[in-house]
Amino acid sequence: MIHYFYGEDTYQARQAIGELAAKKKAAICWLDKESFQAKGVADWLGQQTGLFGATLPVVREVSRLAASTQTEIADYLEQHGKLDVVLWDRAKTRRLPPLPKGITKQQFASPSSTQLSTWLVDAVRERGGTINSAAANSLIQRVGTNRYALLGIIEKMLLTTQAITTSEVDVEADSVQAAEIFTTLTAILNHRPKEAIASVTTLLNQGHSELYVLSMLAWQFKILVQVKQGATSKLKPFVVKKSLPYVQAVSADQLLDTLTKLLATDWAIKQGKIEARTALMMTVLGLVRA
Repeated sequence: MIHYFYGEDTYQARQAIGELAAKKKAAICWLDKESFQAKGVADWLGQQTGLFGATLPVVREVSRLAASTQTEIADYLEQHGKLDVVLWDRAKTRRLPPLPKGITKQQFASPSSTQLSTWLVDAVRERGGTINSAAANSLIQRVGTNRYALLGIIEKMLLTTQAITTSEVDVEADSVQAAEIFTTLTAILNHRPKEAIASVTTLLNQGHSELYVLSMLAWQFKILVQVKQGATSKLKPFVVKKSLPYVQAVSADQLLDTLTKLLATDWAIKQGKIEARTALMMTVLGLVRA
């Protein structure tokens, strides 16, 4: 059966893909633009059994493929309707790609803050711990809505505590964000475009969403603004100390302008006005060259 998955919640979509693969007892074969540059559509979609068992082809960002490749995929699937294939757009799409007849469509949407908080509380409970709603909301606000990132943090925290509090969330979120975004932040402020793009690409390849990367950058620049303006009463001493070298050669207006651009990009992506990866990369390059 051919499926078309699209929408914002990649966690839920990936779960659905995993369930399809489990039913077929198949390994997932991830495909993207580079895959079809290396091999043809028939080579990838036609070979679903082999020496190592069954495979489930999953074509990522199908709406971003070349129009000729999209048409070739649709035509091939139209002729081979019994294949098991997933076409996956990991964002809202304003224009659907060519799709074969009889395809199953399913849209995924990001949960509301309340739904996400409830999910997080349940996820911690399933792992033998507890987290109150205030701590859950704080974690979501600090880290973003990427459920994989949230799970990674709570699983790490549960190694040392069974009752996750707001203060523990703040400490852990600070350390995680600083570690992950440190290279990108340094490259932007030192005007090194190749390093900045390479760092962002690494974060995306680790499974972080474009919105998560933007939220991490925005959070760090918000801290830099506070340090530059001397509004540090609510910041932890180690955060202030780590930020000081970054603010010495840049003005408060420059930091505020950078923060504004990051927030504007976040808004544009959420409104569906621009494709997420393109917006993120353009924004980072713009900040490097500012």
